[in-house]
Amino acid sequence: MSWAGGLEVAMPSGPAGLQNIDRGLRNWRLARGLASAVTAGTGFGGIDVVLLGDSIGFGFKSVSPFYDGWFHRLKVLVQSALNPAGVTGGYGFVRIGSGADRRPPFMTSAGTVSDGSSNDGSGGAWVSLPVSSGKANRVTLAFDGTSPIPRQKNQATHVEIVFTKAPNANSDALYDLGTTDPAGGNGNVLASQLIDTSAVAQSNGHRQLLTGLNKNGPNFLQIASGPTSGGLGLYLEGAIAYCDDYDRGVRFHNLAVPSAVTTWIAPQSNKLLTNVGRWCTNLSGATRAKLYIIALGANDMGTGASPNVTSAAYQANLAALADHILSQPTKPSVMFVIFPIRADGGGALFTRTANRPEDYIRAVYSVAATRPDTCVVDLQTGMVGSPYYRTAIDNSYLAATTTHGWHHADLVHLGEGAQDSLARLLAELLL
Repeated sequence: MSWAGGLEVAMPSGPAGLQNIDRGLRNWRLARGLASAVTAGTGFGGIDVVLLGDSIGFGFKSVSPFYDGWFHRLKVLVQSALNPAGVTGGYGFVRIGSGADRRPPFMTSAGTVSDGSSNDGSGGAWVSLPVSSGKANRVTLAFDGTSPIPRQKNQATHVEIVFTKAPNANSDALYDLGTTDPAGGNGNVLASQLIDTSAVAQSNGHRQLLTGLNKNGPNFLQIASGPTSGGLGLYLEGAIAYCDDYDRGVRFHNLAVPSAVTTWIAPQSNKLLTNVGRWCTNLSGATRAKLYIIALGANDMGTGASPNVTSAAYQANLAALADHILSQPTKPSVMFVIFPIRADGGGALFTRTANRPEDYIRAVYSVAATRPDTCVVDLQTGMVGSPYYRTAIDNSYLAATTTHGWHHADLVHLGEGAQDSLARLLAELLL
């Protein structure tokens, strides 16, 4: 097997690159036929793929992580291969953030819109819309199927807003849907729905469905915090966009969070990164996740002489997350992806006597070895063999990764060509 997309680096089989692929993906392969299954009126058809990762998993440093990152590219390849005829496939979970590197290219905002993390501990995984009058604080998502570039089409037939009730607040918010930007309610508003947070419990992951979207667009979905006094407003985690695949097809959800470490993981919590069930369940209550891709470790390993998370703790955290996922009733598969080791200018990362880079790689293999429905795709070992510098001044590793285009210029994230190559490699394994 070779890397696709022109990066001709051999991928050995077995422990040096791929582990347990056939055994680990057996449940996924059995479930692929469900992509075209549908029971009218129930919404129980289709399957879901979920990514839990950090900024490398999210696709940072690609031209646009939301369109050009490896996970979105993988989604387009798998949906085009498995979805039934006429089912384009929606975007899936759309993270909404106020920062330039977290903002989808099809999102705009007005008024006060700020990132926050205290409620779910996931590094800015929701935005706060403070209470306002006249819909002054708002975000707008534009769903449009007219782009000539397939992976930049973000059509939608259904959208679920995913929100959190602000602490000690009984605020409201409003959807406005129009064929032009509602701009505070002044556009061509076709439909509106109230979100009354006084009617929901204080917890994460509430969802409300909006229908009536024109598949080919344009659709402008505005979410504005309401005028209720005394509240903190709406905490908006994101939205789930469907395009004819609410009850069929393969849906992809990118839950990767920049700066994520495995100490954020608390199985069975409400946190964005680890409440694995709620991102694969539509409002009918059907949980259909069949594959989880876990791409965590670069931030645990850290740089310099000391790690952010020890390799032993990293292994324990991964094992707990894998066990929680494998306990789900949908019998999912788990794929661990190991990215090329990040650069460390001083070299101290590679001369550690404990918590060495190879210790983190071995930890992933150890977790997968004792869990039949897990597998490993190890880009580091499969590409250059040695998972670390032999000495602090040995630049052979960086020379290999930069020559073949796997690292971005920052020597941490994936290069643009690698985003496409990884997507094609994983599609080959999944299809």
